[in-house]
Amino acid sequence: MSTAKKLSLETIKKEVPKTSLEKVKKTYTEEVVFGLCTPIGCDKQRVINSLEKRLNEYGYKVVQLKLSTFIKKVKAANFVANV
Repeated sequence: MSTAKKLSLETIKKEVPKTSLEKVKKTYTEEVVFGLCTPIGCDKQRVINSLEKRLNEYGYKVVQLKLSTFIKKVKAANFVANV
């Protein structure tokens, strides 16, 4: 026996956000993600440090992930898996 409940058109209309603000409020989380992409040789660390300092002031825990490091690990794992 299925436990799925039937939804009326009125119920669906009430649940679907009407404005962008309603959509944002409905999907609100405390997680914030930033992606920085810079040319080689630029002073990106200054920007990273400034951003991290400001986020820490608001109580966020900053975790830096370097995409190139992640790619190398995945590539190495795939190589080992295929040997």
